Amino acid sequence: MNPATKPPASPARLTWECNIRLLREPLLLGSVVKAFAIVYLLMALLMGVIFLGQGEWRVWLDMLWLFALVTGALLVLSVLIMLLIFRNRMDASFILDKRRAFCQLYGRDAQQMAPYARWLGFLLGKPQLGGKFNKLVRQAVEYDWAQISAAHYQAQRYRIVLRNGWRTLLILYCPAPRYAEIAAFVERHIKAAHPPRQPRPASPLPRILWRSVLIVLASASLFALPYPFEQDVFFLIFLLCFGFATAWILSLLGYAVLFGVLWSLGEILYTGFHQRPATFHFSGMPDHYSGFDLLFGDEWLALALTLAGLTYLAWDAWQAVRGRNPSMLERDYGAERRDD
Repeated sequence: MNPATKPPASPARLTWECNIRLLREPLLLGSVVKAFAIVYLLMALLMGVIFLGQGEWRVWLDMLWLFALVTGALLVLSVLIMLLIFRNRMDASFILDKRRAFCQLYGRDAQQMAPYARWLGFLLGKPQLGGKFNKLVRQAVEYDWAQISAAHYQAQRYRIVLRNGWRTLLILYCPAPRYAEIAAFVERHIKAAHPPRQPRPASPLPRILWRSVLIVLASASLFALPYPFEQDVFFLIFLLCFGFATAWILSLLGYAVLFGVLWSLGEILYTGFHQRPATFHFSGMPDHYSGFDLLFGDEWLALALTLAGLTYLAWDAWQAVRGRNPSMLERDYGAERRDD
C-alpha cells in the first residue's frame, strides 16, 4: 500500500468539553422524572403492602394522592434548583481512552456560590456544608469499556447513550464536527471489550424484579399469621425495607434481614409454646393451653405460609451476605472494584 494513501491512525485518547442546557435535554429530564416515578412507586408499594394487608384500601388510596403531591413538589423543587442554582446549564468535560469513558460535570455559576455555602455552614455550625455543596456542583463518573454493553447513537442530536444490561450509565454530549470520530471510537472500544465469540451477559433486571416480588410476598406473609401469633406491623416494614435495600443497594444489609427473621421466629415460637392459664375450667379439659393449641384447620396453613416466607427471606439474606447474590448496585460497580 502506498504510504500516502494509508488511512490516519485512530487516536488513543479523545477529550472535549461542552455546555449542557439542562431543560433542553429530553434524556436528562426523562431520567429525573423516571427517578421520581420510581420513588413514588416504591412508596406506594410499601404502603400498599401495609394498608391492603390490613384491609384499609381507602386509606391507601388517600396515601397515593399524598405521595403524588409530595413527589410532584420535589420534582418542581429539582427544576427550580436547575434554574436558580445552576442557571439551566452545566459544563461537561469528557475523556475517552483505551480503558474507560470519563465525564466530569461542574456548574460554573453554582461554583460562584461556594464561598456563601461555606459561610452559611460556619454560621450554622456545620462546616461540612461547603464540601457537600462542592460535591453537588462538581461530579465525576467513569466506566470501563467492559462495563458498557451497548451504545445508542443519536446522530441528529449528536448524543451517544452508553448503557449496561439494564440502565443508562453515561450520555456523551458530542460537538457536531467531531460526532463521527467519537462514535467510531466508542464503537471500536465496545467491540474490543466484548468480542463476538464472547456472549454478552444477560440483563439482570428481570431477575432482580422477580427477586423483589418474592421479597414483597415473603414479607407480606406476616399478615397471614392467625391469632394469637399476630405481630406488629413494624416487622413487616423492617423486613420489607431492608429486604429491598439488600437486593438493590448493599448485600451486607442482609444481616439486618436475618436479625428481623430471627426476632419474628422467636416471637412465633414463644407464642406457640408459652403456657397460659385457662379462663374457664371444665371437667376433663387442661388448665393451661399454648398458642399452638388454638390453631385449627386453615390456621395451620396460614402459619406454614408465614414460616415459608420467613425462610425465603433468611435464605435470600444469607446468600447476599456470603457474596453469592450481590445487589444491583454492586453488580454495576463490580468490574470497577476488581480493577481497583
